[in-house]
Amino acid sequence: MNMKEQVREYQKLSKDSLGSQSDELCDLYYELEESFRPLLKAAVYRYRWVGNTDDLKQVARISFYQGLVQYDCDSPVFFEYYIKRKVFGDMRSYARKMGRDRERELLWMDGGESDSDSGILNTLTNREEIDESINWQSILDCGI
Repeated sequence: MNMKEQVREYQKLSKDSLGSQSDELCDLYYELEESFRPLLKAAVYRYRWVGNTDDLKQVARISFYQGLVQYDCDSPVFFEYYIKRKVFGDMRSYARKMGRDRERELLWMDGGESDSDSGILNTLTNREEIDESINWQSILDCGI
């Protein structure tokens, strides 16, 4: 049985069982997940800098499950290609979300000022100093 047939069988069993967990459905899911375990490990390893490894594994497994359920077996796209794009895309979204959350947390701890803003505001105190510091030469020096 090829991969598309396994996915089709899983989708058929999941529709037939209507929420109940049959042993056959669970066995087929774990068989499919086992065959894609290297892909899931690669995704977790690639985004290991984001946070806790257990959280990343959970995101990868949830993404795999969603991809398994959402995949259209009649599409010309191979399941392997689809699931790789799905898992890595969801991991990328998770990494982006975690980065935003960390940035917001740091901003909150700093009183709402980013590092670049606080540095500029600390060195320049009034409007005249700001106007004097921004001139054509300073813009040209920046390479804009």
